[in-house]
Amino acid sequence: MRLVYATTVQIPADDAQSVQVQAMAQAFAGILGSDFALVSPATPQNRAARVPFRWVRLALPRALPRALRYALFLGRSIWAVSSFRPDVVYSRDIGVAALYHLFGFRAVYEMHKPFETTIGERLFRWIGPRLSIVVISRALKTYLLETYDLLSERIHVAHDGIAAAALQHRSGPRENAMPVAVYAGSFQKGKGVELVLAAAAQLPDVQFHLFGGVLPSSLPNVTIHGRILHARVHEELLKADILLLPATKELPYYQYTSPLKLFEYMAAQRPIVSSNIGSIAEILNETNAFLFDPEERDGLARALKRCLGEPASRREKAQAAWTDAHGYTWEQRAAKVLAFLA
Repeated sequence: MRLVYATTVQIPADDAQSVQVQAMAQAFAGILGSDFALVSPATPQNRAARVPFRWVRLALPRALPRALRYALFLGRSIWAVSSFRPDVVYSRDIGVAALYHLFGFRAVYEMHKPFETTIGERLFRWIGPRLSIVVISRALKTYLLETYDLLSERIHVAHDGIAAAALQHRSGPRENAMPVAVYAGSFQKGKGVELVLAAAAQLPDVQFHLFGGVLPSSLPNVTIHGRILHARVHEELLKADILLLPATKELPYYQYTSPLKLFEYMAAQRPIVSSNIGSIAEILNETNAFLFDPEERDGLARALKRCLGEPASRREKAQAAWTDAHGYTWEQRAAKVLAFLA
């Protein structure tokens, strides 16, 4: 199979979608070799980058409005994709998938959440039944089948994942003077950062470290670190005693998300305290995590106290999560997607 991954995502970058696209491109290339190519916009950061696969970087004047850059990408990508003669054109962009379906290619659309724009939703309603579709959660597949005229066998569920190498970079449980709880991720509404601060106020003997943004806090046991490079995330997770995933229902796509940090947490072999909501519950359970209901008052604080009070359970759940993470590597994800497309 010859496959082109065509994407408007800026590569490299440190946001989740860029990290995910880079990981999948490397995984596809590892399996397909010279039968894989990546097509994306050229940027000052990637012009000199070297990768072990074909990467076509399309020049798009940054001074142009976003809509014109998008149209220019579509137009300039046609020659690059067509000259490769792929069997499959793969994309996270419904416009790209639609274009290449109309050009006669087998197009695959990877979907991460319901559409937020009317034009995207209408385009998918029209073209979706003729595409192969990859979704990141079982809940998202259920949503598609209930909302659109689609065949179940044309939709493949592939949760996000973790680099296999990250599973080797681990260390044993730490012995900090004070227990250290770490949250790494966005500070946007619905991510549950406010739950972390509320728990910190109730647990003065726990040191909380939050990575991912700027937030005022006068609590002496809370340290806000701001954003860090994705390459540093794993080493910071290894400094923790407990990892926090406190998503709430205020996150618009909480039912469907497959957060990268979930799998990074699992790979760190640290006990995870997580909300028991949405598609997170497709991965985490009482065997591999300490779960709580984010709508319950003091739910996170109580779950943290339980975690701290059960050292044997902490070790067992952390080991179970690390073992489960071996089933969610990017390499395995790519192989399963290709098997679905075969």
